[in-house]
Order: sequence, then C-alpha cells, then structure tokens
Amino acid sequence: MKNLVSRRFLTLLSVLVFFFASACASFAQQQSDGFTKALDNLARDISQSSSNVLSGGAGADIDKLSDEVFSRLEGVSLDEIRSFISNVNTPMQLEYVLESASAFASKNQKLPYVLASLKTIKLLDEKTRFLITQSSDQQELLAVSRKASEAVRRLSSQKNIMAKSEVESISKNVTVKSGAPAKSPARTAAKLKQGANYYADTNTTTFAISAPRATSVKLSIFDSADAKTGKEYEMKKTAEGVWYLAFSQKLTGKFYGYHIDGPAGKGERFNPKNLLSDPYAYANDGSYGKSVVVDNAYNWTSDFKTPDIKDIVVYEMHIKSYTSHSSSGVPADKRGKYLGLLEGASSEKVLGNLKELGVNAVELLPVHEFDNKAAPSGVNYWGYMTTHFMAPESSYASSPEGKQVAELKKLIDGLHKNGIAVILDVVYNHTAEGNEQGPTFNFKGVDNHEYYRLCANPDFYWNGTGCGNEFRTDSALGRRYVVETLMHWVKEYKIDGFRFDLATIIDKETMMAINNTLPKNVILIAEPWAADWNRNQWSKGDFRNTRWAKWNDDFKNNVRNFASGKANRDNMMTLICGTCYWWAGKPTETVNFVECHDNATMMDACGGNQKIAMLAGLITLTSQGIPMLHEGQEFLKTKFGNDNSYDQDNEINHINWALKAKNKKAFDFFAGLIKIRKTFPQFRNDRPLGDKDIKWLLVDNHNGLGYQLFGKENDVLVLLNGDQNNWIKFGLPDDKEWKVLCNGAEVNPAGLAAAKGDYSVPPVSGVILMRKK
Repeated sequence: MKNLVSRRFLTLLSVLVFFFASACASFAQQQSDGFTKALDNLARDISQSSSNVLSGGAGADIDKLSDEVFSRLEGVSLDEIRSFISNVNTPMQLEYVLESASAFASKNQKLPYVLASLKTIKLLDEKTRFLITQSSDQQELLAVSRKASEAVRRLSSQKNIMAKSEVESISKNVTVKSGAPAKSPARTAAKLKQGANYYADTNTTTFAISAPRATSVKLSIFDSADAKTGKEYEMKKTAEGVWYLAFSQKLTGKFYGYHIDGPAGKGERFNPKNLLSDPYAYANDGSYGKSVVVDNAYNWTSDFKTPDIKDIVVYEMHIKSYTSHSSSGVPADKRGKYLGLLEGASSEKVLGNLKELGVNAVELLPVHEFDNKAAPSGVNYWGYMTTHFMAPESSYASSPEGKQVAELKKLIDGLHKNGIAVILDVVYNHTAEGNEQGPTFNFKGVDNHEYYRLCANPDFYWNGTGCGNEFRTDSALGRRYVVETLMHWVKEYKIDGFRFDLATIIDKETMMAINNTLPKNVILIAEPWAADWNRNQWSKGDFRNTRWAKWNDDFKNNVRNFASGKANRDNMMTLICGTCYWWAGKPTETVNFVECHDNATMMDACGGNQKIAMLAGLITLTSQGIPMLHEGQEFLKTKFGNDNSYDQDNEINHINWALKAKNKKAFDFFAGLIKIRKTFPQFRNDRPLGDKDIKWLLVDNHNGLGYQLFGKENDVLVLLNGDQNNWIKFGLPDDKEWKVLCNGAEVNPAGLAAAKGDYSVPPVSGVILMRKK
C-alpha cells in the first residue's frame, strides 16, 4: 500500500512538473513573441521614416533618418521596447534580450531591422550599466555589458555598409507581421498626436486616429474638397490601437478622410465603403465634407491672463447674431463671421459695446463644426449639433477650406487684447449623428460601441439629450477624446474656459478627469440638467468644493418671481449668498442669470415691463457668484415672444443695434452696475458668507429685502423692492450718512445723492448705497 501511494505521489508530481514547465514555456513564448513584435514595429516605423525622407533621392544621413526625422512615430514603437526592457533585471534576462535583438538583425539582414536591433541593444546597454551601479555582484552584468558593446560596434558597422547599398529600397524591405500587437503602457499612444499634423522642423505631415477595434484603416488624400477620388494609403496600428502614417512633405491645404473596417454584428457601424471625416480634424469642409490638413501655427500678440473666476462677468453671445444685422456697422463680408466681432472697437456697437458695458468674459455659443441643417425646419442656428469637436465652425470663416482656424485665433487674440476672456459652449453630451436613422459623419464609423451609449438592443441609442443619442464619455475612447480635445482648445486657441451643455449626461469620472487635467486657471461651467432627468449621471449637489461652477436655474426662477412681486424671501436670501446652503460649496460654484439663449428673454417673460427686467439684472449683478448676461439683455432685447429660437436665422436672434440707442438708459444702468461690482470686492467672495460678511435688513412686506455687506474700507447696502405697487421703507444702519450709487433707475459709482435715517425704495426697484468706514 505504501509503495502504491508513493508511486501515485510521484506520478502526480510528474504531472504537476510537466504542466508547470509547459506554462513557463508558454509564458516565455508569449514574452518572445511580444518582444519580436515590438522589434518588428520599430523596424517598420524606421522603414516608413526613411522611405518618406528619401523620396527625393539618396544621400541622406541614416542616423538623422532614424533618430530625428521620424522620432514622433518611432517613439511609440521604441517605448514598447523600453517597456519590455524596464522589466528585465537579471543577467540571464538581459542576455536573452541581447541574443534576441542580435538574432532579429541576423535573420532579416535589412537596414530597418539592423537599425531597430541597434537602438534596442543601446537601450539594453544603458539598463545594464545602471544595474551594475546598483549591484554588489557585478561580474555577470559586466560580461553582458561587454557583449552589448561589441554588438553595438558590429551592428553600427553593418548599418553603414547597408546604408550605401540599400538606401533607395528601404521602404520595400519590411513587411508587418500579422497577429496581435505587443502589449505596452497606455502612455505610449499619447505620444502619437491625433489628427493631421504638420511639423515644419522636419517638413513632415503625420496622420493618426484611435480605432482600437478596427481591423483595417485606409487614409485617402484629395487635392480638393469636391474631388471624387483620392490617393489611398494603408495605415499602421500601434499596440494601443492608434492607426498612423507619415509623409515627408507639407500637405497643408489637402483634404482627407478614412475608410475603416472592423467587426460585424449588432450595433456595429463599420463600413469600409464609407469615407469618414476625422473626429480629430483641426478643420473640416463643413459638416458633411472632407477634413482639411491645416498649419496650426499662429503668431499670438497678446499676453492675456485669465481673470480669477470670482471676478468674471460673463456675456453669453452668438457669433452670427451679434453682427448679422445691417445696423451693426460691420462690413458686409464680415457680418456673421469670426472677424466681424472685432469691428466697432471705437464705436458703441459690437466690440465697442462689450468694452463700454464692462464685461470681462464672453461665452460663445458653439463654435465647434456643427450640422447647420439638423432641425425640422432645416436650419440649426444656435449650433448644438456638433460634428467635429476640434474644428471651428466653417460657416463663420471667410472660407471653409481651413481659414476658420486662423480667423478664430485672431478673434480670440483680439478679445484678449481688449481684456476679455473667451469661454466656449461645448456639447459633449451628444453629436449630430443622431439615432439609428441618423447620418454617419465619423464617430459611428470609427467605433459606434465606444463613442455612443447603446440600448440593450445595440442597434438603438439612448437619448437622454433629446437629440437622438448620448456620447459615451464613460468609455476609455470617449473619455480620452473629451479630455484631449479640450486640451487642444486650451493649448492651440488659448481658451479661458468651457461651459458644458446638458452636462449631467457626462459621467462623473469624466467630469472629475476634466477638473483634474485641465490647467487650474481654466474656468469650468456645467449646465446641470438633461432633457430626460432619468438619464442624469449626477446631480447639482455633486462636485461641491471643486472647480466646477453650475448654471443656476433656481436663481433664474426665484429672481424672476421676486422681480414680478411673487417673492419667496427665504429662497432669495440663500441665492443672494451664492446658493451655498443648497447645493453649492462656495459662491463661485454658481452662475447666476435670469436670461440666456434658452427660453424667453426677460422682456418677453415679463410682458415688456422694463422695471422688472432692470431689477432682475440688478439682483444678478449684486449677488454672490458668477453673474451672466445674455446678448442684448443690457438694452432690453426681445425675441418677439419666441422662447425656443434655436432655428431662427433672422431678427428674432439677430441684434438690432438701433435698440441700444432706443434703450440707452437701460444700457447705462447695466454698465454702471458692472462698474460697481468691480469696485467693491464684497460682491465677489469666493467663500461662503458669515455674520461678519453680511447683515440682513428685513421688513414687514415680504416683497422687500435688504442687506449690508461689510468691507475693509467701506460697507455696501443693497435694498430690493419687488412689490409691483408699493414703496418700501428701510431703516439705514447706524444712523450714519450713506452715498446713493443706484436709485433704481440710474447708476453713478461716484454717487447720486446722500441718504440717512429711513430710505424708501420705489416699486420694482433696487437701490445701492455705500459708506466709508
């Protein structure tokens, strides 16, 4: 029995040893296959580099070819090698890599392979020398280092001999092996800049697009926007699924697109017959056309610094609306265009109006390339149907063939020179591709599953936006796209901030990735709701004490009611203090407004009552938080009762500048209030207010509310009367003399009159007083 047990034990042990050895061999084979694939990728990229640069003839420096010209793309493959070598730490492992790299060159005997092996062994030698300094037993490591040095000398000599005889045929000698790409760190793909990029220093144009699940990507390059056929090129794929190609020539002004193939099945939209525009395009020929290769270079002339978020006064505006009307005084060829906004600097219109009003930030309705026809009426005017998140809207440029890039930069540069920050309204909650019946511009064809939230039946789309789909920010591809495109606007356009449309569709992790990734001076504003509340990914109470500010519809609704004689005074006290006891952690987390592009203007909402509109504006500009005005609000613009003007390319949206002259007193009122806000820091706190900051003046009439803001040098008093018929009397504090800065109809920061004792505020009015300490 004992012998039987022993035999069974030995048999079991043999089986275990066999499986262990098999597993080790399998692991070693996987490592070998991965390393060989990484070497092959590097050789391929060196080959592409050399063939591109040598297209003009032989005689170029081979070291320059492999080390400089194509460094951006070679760097990705080389990082795969670095990643592998970083995990190699013993003499036996080092020798294995050395022998594998040497064998790779010996087996293939072509220049790109020799260069790839040479680069790899140089990296290995660096790692070996580092380990020597860290090890007490150096003999084996020194032996490896000697072998590596000898291999470098041998391969360098071999490289020089090959360079003379093979330089003209480099690109023909490398074939990319099939099979799964080697695994490497995610950071390597980031070195491949997405889109079409021209590098003047090497006269190189590169193309890259992230499509990990695609099985084939072909690049087509065209000479014109309307060309039917172009020249087609097979693209190469990195381990992270970025497809790329490069050319040693300047291709700016050319047009391009992609043919992408991939898996078939439910919810898949891969179709190699479709020509897709580039989601990472810097410019596109309209929404439906080809992408454009552009030179992003621009000579900036301003050294503008983004104002602190507590100090901004935001002015929401639309590029086209502001200058389209003939009364703007803008030359006909610039009306409704980017450069039109820089007209009138010395007048009372357009840029001159912004300067005179005193706002220091404009929030531009979408300027990303959008589908101008995506509406039942055939007119999508506002722009909330994005097709390309890195490309400026081409209809706002003097020409759609790339000029939109330089012209938008010139606009931003000009606004910065006039002390005005630029905030972009961005629409990352959905795209213009719509639902299952919608068109395919790019995202659906690049990877429908990764870029959209699909239903249980993946042939259909979730639609919490009311616009046909939801952009899938919670996927790795979607989140990366959002963050990268935002960084592009910050770096290339010097954008000061972003307002995120229907932001509750964006998942919380992506919201925090934006918060943590973008530079700290970049202003972040969210619209904290969606079309379908059931699809909200977060609520107003989230992101307290972060950089995120949120549009405050609670403020809008309560202030409109207060100014119309339907006050909830308790609510007003919370809102005036920055909504800090509801959902904001500090005043700078709320954007206060009573009018925006959505819904009715104040004048339409209050039946044309100017006093109501002006009182609501006063409360907006004197409350804690970020105040926002809507274009034309300062001179009482109306939309003639239209409360959803998204498709109106006419006087409903266009600014008629004759209205400013007609309502000049209202304009002066708003401009004066902004000057007061800028003068007194008590209106611009970035922390919740306490008893040392504010004292309330409460009266019997609940339509009346007053408060005193304490300051270091002076105190400010604000008295509000929302009663539609009755004057309200307030007792001024301390029986001391106050200076009246605003009497409800006029504003003068230098003072209108003196007041002491009791002060009676007229119906539907707000009064501001000040006294020095």
